[in-house]
Amino acid sequence: MRGEGVYVWDAEGKRYLDFAGSAAVNFIGHGVTEVSASMAEQAAQLEFVHSSQFTTPVAEEYAQELLEFAGENFRGGSVYFTCGGSESVETALKLARQYQVEIGETRRYRILSREQSYHGSTLGALAVSGNKRRREIYLPMVLEFAHLGFPYCYRCSYDCTDGCQNCGQQYAEELERAIKASNGEAAAFILEPVSGATLGAVVPPDGYLKNVAEICGRHGVLLIADEVMTGMGRTGRNFAVEHWDVAPDILVSAKGLSSGYAPLGAVIASQKGREGGATAHRNETAGASSGFAASRKRGRELTADTGRIARPSHHRGCPWDRPALGCRVCRRQGKQAALSTRAEFRCSRGPVSPRARAPGLPDAGLLRWYCGRSPADCSTCGDYGTTDRLGSRAVAEYNRGSCFVCRFPGIKS
Repeated sequence: MRGEGVYVWDAEGKRYLDFAGSAAVNFIGHGVTEVSASMAEQAAQLEFVHSSQFTTPVAEEYAQELLEFAGENFRGGSVYFTCGGSESVETALKLARQYQVEIGETRRYRILSREQSYHGSTLGALAVSGNKRRREIYLPMVLEFAHLGFPYCYRCSYDCTDGCQNCGQQYAEELERAIKASNGEAAAFILEPVSGATLGAVVPPDGYLKNVAEICGRHGVLLIADEVMTGMGRTGRNFAVEHWDVAPDILVSAKGLSSGYAPLGAVIASQKGREGGATAHRNETAGASSGFAASRKRGRELTADTGRIARPSHHRGCPWDRPALGCRVCRRQGKQAALSTRAEFRCSRGPVSPRARAPGLPDAGLLRWYCGRSPADCSTCGDYGTTDRLGSRAVAEYNRGSCFVCRFPGIKS
């Protein structure tokens, strides 16, 4: 196999549009020579040293760049490099516990999270993930914490009729009740600002994240934003929380951090964490050089795309919003968008049929990524025209019993 730009070729030479960005990992395209050259140069000098002994200029520089990229709230903070998203989530959970212990709150250890969320495949990450299908066989092995309601307008628990304009407050109040029910044992609350792998680009109601941040701050609970999928510019801001002017205590990043050129994740802790004594160390690997080089290309593309960033929306501007294609809901945040077609709505808000997971789109040369309840989650670094042309044909062929979610670039408000 090989890849170039937005395309990959299989062993038989068939070309595919990588609509999934290799599981929402690749932000800058395949075969970017400046990234591979940077990795080779660093590996030739030094591939790894342990952070208890040495540090390296490339890791220090990239850590500083990430702190600046994360914004004013992280001035004076720290970065802990890891080998991917799951490890970053694990590290964030441990960091939250360490922070509470360091400030004398030794009873705090519970990590609150949300239903239908996904935070990784390791045991700690599974413990705070709410997607039942992905965690059910491992339940005897994980420590259970409270999972709260997920604000998703189509399946709103509060039967609202105003497009979820007011239910954000009700969902935030669930967090306050859960914190009080923990009897002083809640250490942190972890969430995806915009849902990713198990729901598909669900944008929270206005005011929800602001209320959540205020509740966490008032009760001494750290707010962890899992931006493994939404961070590094995917939603039109450096990190998705910036759309709502929310400042979490800890940011978790991966995927676009190195665009898949090397296993790389990062935990970005605010100065608050450092003041509590929970200092983050830097794991020095050649992977940092891939992230450093990838960030240069990604930064150029983010600058070029500034005029094409979409605001949070539902069912507006979708190129597949046509009855013949069966589009029923189109939701998006910047370059992260979701399309749900006929099958989900035939299910009358019930479980989606297993037919929705049948093969089909790869035959049309389109690679996509399934997610949980609204069963597919795809992202791309492709061009608008190719995405629309190929995607429309594939969806029309595939739509008999399917619902899926796709992410595509270049949608203008």
